[in-house]
Amino acid sequence: AVRLLEERLKLGSEQAYSTVSLGLACIAAGDAARAEKLEREAIEHDAEYPLAWFALGRALEARGADVRCEQAFRRAVGLAAPVPDPMA
Repeated sequence: AVRLLEERLKLGSEQAYSTVSLGLACIAAGDAARAEKLEREAIEHDAEYPLAWFALGRALEARGADVRCEQAFRRAVGLAAPVPDPMA
């Protein structure tokens, strides 16, 4: 899966969702360090993409970075299901 996703990125433009997919495949393959790097790249492409933040949380969790992974998960939830503003 990792090899196929790498080839896909070479063929097309780098989009956040493709980079996130590769990062998730790296997590599954046990390469959390590479996954973290890829998820950060995806966030640079689209900082409002909830799955990128969720995947970053997964990578950080795999690396044992508990506080940072919680922050990434919270950001993902906030983007996926924003809390309505009662003053709006």
